[in-house]
Amino acid sequence: MVLKLRPHHIYCSFFTGFEVSGRSEEFLKINNSIKETLRKGNDEIVEFKIAPDNICTKCRYYDSDDKKCVHPQGGEEEVRKWDYAILRDLNIRDGSKFQLDRIRQKVRGESPLKFCIERCPYKKRGVCDPTSSNYLHTS
Repeated sequence: MVLKLRPHHIYCSFFTGFEVSGRSEEFLKINNSIKETLRKGNDEIVEFKIAPDNICTKCRYYDSDDKKCVHPQGGEEEVRKWDYAILRDLNIRDGSKFQLDRIRQKVRGESPLKFCIERCPYKKRGVCDPTSSNYLHTS
């Protein structure tokens, strides 16, 4: 099985320690499950996909009719910019597939990304440290 996720959902899961507040039980369940897989899995294949994923579709800011993010602090257009910046900084193309071990190696080798330092809203609010992660181990 291939896990298709937005680039910022993949990359940021290694650095953000915060829990998302104000979201549904269903959203928290899928978000935590995917974070757990990304942080502890080994053999799983993950595809970097610039499109709404399983995390997005459970979010209260997801417009299921238009199939896009409508978050007031940055909707689909802004999120796509984040995703493209992360792909650029990791030197990866949309649709690329990697085994989790390889993703961790790539993230460890490239962090912190230019996007993180210059534009990340979570870093600016102090809930992310792109220079440190307990989740980039290789098993």
